[in-house]
Amino acid sequence: MNIFKIINLKNGVLSNSDTCIRLDVKLELQKDNLVQDIVQIYFNNKAFIDIGWYPIEFEITKESFFLVRICSDGNWDNLVYEKRCKSIEKLVTMIEEAIIFTSQFQKV
Repeated sequence: MNIFKIINLKNGVLSNSDTCIRLDVKLELQKDNLVQDIVQIYFNNKAFIDIGWYPIEFEITKESFFLVRICSDGNWDNLVYEKRCKSIEKLVTMIEEAIIFTSQFQKV
């Protein structure tokens, strides 16, 4: 199952609707999807969630990780959230947390 089909994006919009990270497939079998710019989720207040794979695209090493960040006002210099993880399960949790954080951030 594609994680972007099961996560409630609230009012967020994916930058690429073809993006696919599967929860039911081992990470090692998804190397083609492991890029720095996996996807961004845009919200109507110019904030967006950026999701990527670092440090080297298409490779899995002990140093590799998913990075989830929130940029405020569409400005990369204004990061208001940043977390790392190594598993797809944890990535789902971090994206859900970031969406909740962004929702609260929009009310400010």
